[in-house]
Amino acid sequence: MNKLDGQLPGLMARATDGLEPESVDLVQRSLAQGVRLRRRRSTAAGVAAGGAVLVTMGLVVAGFQHFDHRGDAGPMVAGPPVASTKPTNTLSGLPSTQPTKIPKPKPGGPTLATLRSLLKAPGRTLSAPESWGSENDGFFAAALVVDDGKGKSQVQVLTQRMLLNRPVSCKDLPGCTMRPDGSTIRSQQLGQEGNGIISNFVEITRKDGRFIGLTSYNAAGEKDTKPTRTSPILSVAQLTELAESKLWTYPAKASK
Repeated sequence: MNKLDGQLPGLMARATDGLEPESVDLVQRSLAQGVRLRRRRSTAAGVAAGGAVLVTMGLVVAGFQHFDHRGDAGPMVAGPPVASTKPTNTLSGLPSTQPTKIPKPKPGGPTLATLRSLLKAPGRTLSAPESWGSENDGFFAAALVVDDGKGKSQVQVLTQRMLLNRPVSCKDLPGCTMRPDGSTIRSQQLGQEGNGIISNFVEITRKDGRFIGLTSYNAAGEKDTKPTRTSPILSVAQLTELAESKLWTYPAKASK
């Protein structure tokens, strides 16, 4: 309360000495009420200001909560910008500019590596590696060109897991033999007309649907090529031994 508020009752009292006592009392009560109202208004203003700050803070907090909300109550609203963290170079401590690479599965799975390990021998060179097929395809395949100093010979392999509607059988398959374990083995030597290419092949089909086929040519390939040796580098007996190896991997998913 300022000085004027304290002096007003006395001034008004002197100015109204000739008036009835009820009037002086009325003025004093009016002044006191005015002072109380100003105090209440000042207090209310302070409370309102504080309340405005709290309301503003509440809106900000509620806004953050709304931006972070992922429910179905309303449309998605973009939140406040967040500084992204980039992978750092462990040597320099600076952000790395190299994108993260997700390795892709190799075509043919591990078949090429297995074929190479089984064909590797002193005096042999291996070249022209190829691989194809995938888990989703239901087969793995690979090929290598083997040279023992007497000419190049391509060797191909196919491992497959088949869906069997009936037990494996040699019916209508030339060169096929049923084996005691319920599997079949088929082997032949074939010659292609005109280009002089000869191939030896062995196919084994097991009763659980696993199939492996191995072929050896007397050329660096099976098509658009010429013979590079008189006979394939691997005989039927050698191909059979390779096919019986426990190292081969078969797809988990069967092909249709």
